[in-house]
This record gives sequence, C-alpha cells and structure tokens, in this order.
Amino acid sequence: MSARLLSAARPVPTAAIVAADLLVACVAPIAALLLRRGHFSDFSEYAYYWIASVLCSAACFMAFRQARGIWRFFSWRDLTPLASSVVTAVGAASLITFSFDRMQSVSRSEPLLHAGILFMGLALVRVVARHVERAKHVSGDRSAPRQRRQALVLGSSHLSELYLRIIDEMATSIDVVGVLAEKQRHVGRTVRGREVVGTVDELESVLQRLSVHGVNVCLVAIGIEDRFLTSRARAFLSELEAAGAQILDLSLFFGASTSTGPMPQAELALEPELGTWVGKRAFDVAVALTIAIALSPLIALLSLIVFLDVGAPVVFWQIRPGFRGVPTRFYKFRTMRGIGRNGVVLPDHLRVSAVGRFIRRTRLDELPQVWNILAGQMSLIGPRPLLGRDLHEDGADRIRMKPGVTGWAQINGGAGITARDKMALDIWYGYHASPLLDLQILWGTVGTLLFGDRANQEAVEAARLFMASGRSVSDSRADSESVLLTHPARTAA
Repeated sequence: MSARLLSAARPVPTAAIVAADLLVACVAPIAALLLRRGHFSDFSEYAYYWIASVLCSAACFMAFRQARGIWRFFSWRDLTPLASSVVTAVGAASLITFSFDRMQSVSRSEPLLHAGILFMGLALVRVVARHVERAKHVSGDRSAPRQRRQALVLGSSHLSELYLRIIDEMATSIDVVGVLAEKQRHVGRTVRGREVVGTVDELESVLQRLSVHGVNVCLVAIGIEDRFLTSRARAFLSELEAAGAQILDLSLFFGASTSTGPMPQAELALEPELGTWVGKRAFDVAVALTIAIALSPLIALLSLIVFLDVGAPVVFWQIRPGFRGVPTRFYKFRTMRGIGRNGVVLPDHLRVSAVGRFIRRTRLDELPQVWNILAGQMSLIGPRPLLGRDLHEDGADRIRMKPGVTGWAQINGGAGITARDKMALDIWYGYHASPLLDLQILWGTVGTLLFGDRANQEAVEAARLFMASGRSVSDSRADSESVLLTHPARTAA
C-alpha cells in the first residue's frame, strides 16, 4: 500500500495554457501541410489559410473559454467543448479562405488533418497540465504523519469516480485499496487508478482476501444504486458498521437523488422504451454526423454571429428531464443577452435580439443539439424536452422516449396548439413510431420551417381519442396510416 500523503496541487497559470494553445494553433496547420505534401516549397500560397486558422483559433478559444484554469479535472467529458472549438475554428478558417481564393491553395484533406492535429494538440496540453498539477505536492512537511484510513469503494458509477477524484486532489489520510463493481466483466479494470478487485456480491470474500495482506478496511463508500445491493451485502455492511467501520452513502453525501419526474426512476427503468424502432439509433448517428460535417461552415458562421451579437459563451445549456426523467444538459445557440444590469432583471422579450429572433424562427439555434444526439441523450425525432415543472402525471409515457429535435407535435401545430394537445401528440407518436412516420415528420419539418406552424385538427383529434381509449401498442398501430394520409405535408406534396 502506498504510504505517501496526497496534497492539493497548485494550478498551472492560465497564461501558460493560453500560450500553449496558441503554439498548437500555429503549428497544427503547418503540420497538416507537411503531412499532406511533404514539403514547404509552396507555403507562401498556403499563408492565407495559415493566418486565417491562427486568428480563428484564437477567437474560438476565447469564445469557448478553453483557457480556464481547472484542467487538473480534465476528463473525456471535456473533449466535447474542445472538439466544438476545433470544428468551429477550422470551419471558419476554411470559409474565410474560400471567400479569398476559393481554397485553391488548400487541398480538401488538409483542413481535416488540421482539425485532427489541432484537437490532439489541445487535448495533450490539458493532459500534461493536469499531470503537472498533480505532481506539485507540498514538500518539506515535517508535521507528524497522520494515520492512514483504508477504504473500499462500492460501485464504478459517476458518484464513485467523483469521490475518488476528491481523494486524489485534496490532502487526505484516506487510502482507497480497491473498488467493487456492479458487473463481473469490470473486474481487473481500474477506476481512476484503483483496481476493481471484485463485484459487490463478493464484498465479504474480498475483505477476507485483503485482510491476508494486512488491510483493515474501516471505511466503505457506497456509490451504487440500491438495486445492486443484495440483502446479503446489506447485512454484511450492517455488521461492519456495528464493528466500528464507517459506511458512507455517496448519494446522500453529494445530495444526489435516485428519482426524477412523475415516476420513480427504478419503475421507469423497467418500462420499455417508446418512440423507437430497430435501427433508429444508427439512423440518428448517421444523420447527426452528416449535419455536423456538412454544416460545419454554417455552425462556425453562426458561432461568430452569436458571439458578435450577444457575446460569449455562444452556446447556452439548460438542464431538463431527459430519457426516463434523467436530468440532462440540452444545448442551443444563445439568442438572449444578459439578464440585466444593476440587479434589474429584464423580461425575456427585451433580452432577445433581432438576430436571436431570426435564429429561433429558423430553428438554427438547435444545431448544437447534434452533440446531444451523438451522445445518445436525444434522438432526431421525438418529443421536445420540457422543464420539470411542465411535466404532467398524465404524460408519464412522454419521458419513456428520448427527446427529439423535431417531432409529431411540432409539425401538427407547434405553438398553435395547447400544451395538453402537444402531450397527446407526443404520446401518440411514442406508440406509432416507425421509419415511415419519421420520414413523414422530417418532410413535415421542412414545411413548418417554410410556412410556419399549422394546426392539423385531425391528427390532434386522433391523439386525443388515443389518450382517452388507453389502447395497447398492437392495437394502436393499425390506424396510424389514416392519420398519415391527412397530414398537411403529405397533401401539400
């Protein structure tokens, strides 16, 4: 067992991160040129793209706040905003270069190589900064050594990872000797450097095994859901507590909750997913990737427009109940200015700019939700995510579907119908989802963007009747074709 005391790290100066980022921004396009062509003989022609890429990278790093000084906590989750800044910077540089010389001096593969090198360089800067900070331990501490408390962590969840991160980053006398995972296939892996030494069901045998090595576990941190704790494990934990060991429930320690929305989380997990069909996830990923790549210049341009209009950050996020009621961050382009000045909060209609109204009207503000789709938090087609206070107990089925960028309610009335009718339309879709219906919704979305919201009373009435009848999935699929035939997008076609 390691006997060293962990201590808090002094942060790497923000100026060092900024300088390293700018150095990577200068080197990345040159490295892409060298990899693509193998020489620098025509760099003078390439200079337009190099200058544009450095300037756009510097602007995007500032807009996305990439130089914030908390990189000792850098993890894979931080790769998403990092990738966003890279795509925006390279897309903007390509757009500027195209406007000057139609990209004649730059081959098609060089921006892709540039983006890859820039992303890897920025990630490497942050990984190095994190390890430098963690290596800056307080030296020369001549105080008496504290007694080490040996602990065991139950679960490989986010709560467990957060607890281990706190142990790593702060001066502490706790020595985590191992992790017990929920599943057998995780045994032998590591969670933040701690080996998974067994499963939760093997708690008693693992402690006996550790005792042979002189380990006396006096703290057990529980970071798993109750359903993974068997009655035998609970009884053994009670015995440990009675013998003087400390049992720490991380969900209570961090103020976490296991239930959200109109139904308990455990009950929702047992309910089948609605609004899906075989291959829908693959379809969502394919379309989201296509949008992210094809519209990257537009995304870069919108980021610049939003930055000039309302300032940084250009992306707004809001936590709403997602699939099965799990609190999820959903992203949009910002369309509102600050909440006010001198403590005076302005109403929303005064904070929305003219540019923001246009972006909202054309639904361009929802382009950042491509990342929610790729992360599996959203689908292309589904009910719009609501605030927690707007969820109604009659619409419990609504959160059994992944939220969508567009949906059946949006093309059959949108803002022109009541919230209850929207809920009925969303639930009707959940029980009738199919590839054909999703294609109809995509086509109807085009009509909605061009002509605005139009209420389809026949679809609304069908959804109301469906809610009142309470029919099963097998019964409800039979009459879906009749509603599709009356959809305004189909008749307009």
